[in-house]
Amino acid sequence: MGRRADALLVAPASATTIAKLAHGIGDSMVTLTALATTAPLALAPAMDAKMYDHPALQANLDSLKARGALLAGPVSGRLASGRVGLGRLMEPPDIVGALRALLGRHGGDLRQRH
Repeated sequence: MGRRADALLVAPASATTIAKLAHGIGDSMVTLTALATTAPLALAPAMDAKMYDHPALQANLDSLKARGALLAGPVSGRLASGRVGLGRLMEPPDIVGALRALLGRHGGDLRQRH
């Protein structure tokens, strides 16, 4: 799968999956595929606001962004816990828009298309 992909989107991207990707742990189909692909990586984080704010998670995101990963979100809103804050998964049309921008940025068929 990773060899044929034009891009890889992980949505939702949990704190655990983000940590595994940042540290090269391939113990699931998602993380194995992400480690095996040369396609651009997009992540749509979704978790509790306190988890998203944690310094360890932010360091993992910084590491992935430094390697070219695109973040699609998160956004503020009602979370699975019932609380409200930053950590909500972006709406699917917005995630698709971010993925389209990623494909255009990397010279795919959608490059310079509006």
